[in-house]
Amino acid sequence: MNELLFLLIGLATGAIAAWFVARGRQGAALRVAESGLATAREDLTQTRQLLASERTQTLDLNRQLAALEADYRNLEDKLHFQQEELSKQFRLLANDLLEEKSRRFTEQNQTNLHQLLNPLGEKIQAFERKIEETYKEELRDKVSLLAEVRKLHDLSQKLSLDADNLAKALKGDTKQQGGWGEVILERILERSGLVKGKEYQTQVVTQNADNQLIRPDIVISLPDQKHLIIDAKVSLTAYERCMNATDEAEKTRYLTAHLGSVRTHIRLLAEKKYETAEGLLTPEFVLLFMPVEPAFSLAIQGDAELFQFAWERRIVLVSPTTLLATLRTVASIWKFEKQSKNALEIARLSGELYDKFEGFLRDLTKVGETLRSSQNAYDEAVKKLSEGRGNLLRTAEKIKALGARATKDLPQAWLDQADDDDAS
Repeated sequence: MNELLFLLIGLATGAIAAWFVARGRQGAALRVAESGLATAREDLTQTRQLLASERTQTLDLNRQLAALEADYRNLEDKLHFQQEELSKQFRLLANDLLEEKSRRFTEQNQTNLHQLLNPLGEKIQAFERKIEETYKEELRDKVSLLAEVRKLHDLSQKLSLDADNLAKALKGDTKQQGGWGEVILERILERSGLVKGKEYQTQVVTQNADNQLIRPDIVISLPDQKHLIIDAKVSLTAYERCMNATDEAEKTRYLTAHLGSVRTHIRLLAEKKYETAEGLLTPEFVLLFMPVEPAFSLAIQGDAELFQFAWERRIVLVSPTTLLATLRTVASIWKFEKQSKNALEIARLSGELYDKFEGFLRDLTKVGETLRSSQNAYDEAVKKLSEGRGNLLRTAEKIKALGARATKDLPQAWLDQADDDDAS
């Protein structure tokens, strides 16, 4: 009987001790759970702040992206096929990448991208304009080449006819003949394709090597700051009498006078030493322009040594036909010079464009790495919050179920994403 009483007392004592032990353990567990809940709430608050910041940055980025897309749509696509394909591929690459990563750009990345795209867009526009201008200029030159040759032939015939008619009207008046020769020279220059005041000058006043004042009729500008001098000389009186002579003796006498007049013009022009003109870089010869084609031809036919005589004195004889062809050649040289400069400019812009594109890709790689780092940090936070056994969301719900005081419920969307503790 006493043994049974002692047994009951022992059982009661053990039960009371077990109750106190269990109560202590439950209090400790509750404190641990409340501490975890506080930590979870703090992490959740930080995550929400991070998400709010990301949303704000995404809105700003979308506005920047819309502005960039509008700018690109306004670019005129007038390059040939390869340039057009390059521009399309670049825009598609940029748009795809920006659309894919736009929600997670930081404010600094937006600023860097904006500063990078603006100069790149300007370089692309300048490159397109330069290519288009060069292409159009070459096309115009090719289309008009045949027409220019025909005009040259027709103009030469017309100038010769005009010169012959005017020679008859001006015979005997040396001063008027000289003025008329300068007029014919000016007309040829107007039809040569050269620009007055830019590619040729009239009535230039300078000094020769003997410090004598000289006034060449025309100074043609050549590339590399070189010059070509033209001076008009008219020999009509003896020529006209030769052409109207009625017998061979008279004709021979006036032909000799005509040839002598031409040689006199050559000597007088050589004495002026135009090739030594101060401030002019000439090829050491001067063009002597004879505006009457038949008079020029008669002189060449009547004196086989005339060209050599002139050349020894650094003079080259030219007629309307040969001068116009020479000036057309000079105009073509200027066009080629401009095209060469355009080609060099295109090459320079191409190099700058390539360098800019390389820098853009390098910066874009850095942006991608930053985005991936942000994405990884976000994914890790979500894992802690909703994935795996004992995730923060399920732990918080268990704490609430155990009786924690809470006035609000966690968002159902997050709870739906959270793994169950029973899930494997």
